Amino acid sequence: MGEKRVGRSLFEEELDIKVILEERRKADELIAEARRKAEEVLEEARRRAREILEQAEKEASVLSEGFVEKERRKLYEEELSRVKRAYEEELQSVKTALNHVREEVRKLVYEEMFRW
Repeated sequence: MGEKRVGRSLFEEELDIKVILEERRKADELIAEARRKAEEVLEEARRRAREILEQAEKEASVLSEGFVEKERRKLYEEELSRVKRAYEEELQSVKTALNHVREEVRKLVYEEMFRW
């Protein structure tokens, strides 16, 4: 007669837990890396904005005050727009990676539930 399987071995359960924990660790690493990249992008944009403003101020010494202020605002808004766009791209990348990890964990959980 055939044997009936009444439960999973402790080893199999421990292995499943390790897989889930490893996926979680990978997700945390992806999130940390994306945050680090976003901070780098933001810092580079700030540095570039400072350079642009400094250059504009040097050139502004010969221009009228109203024109200078208008150009300064324009440059600031352009740079701010670039920073926002870069940040949104990094944020979307993080969200995509996190959703992928969530889906993988969800699959593992469903597989685990249906094994019982």
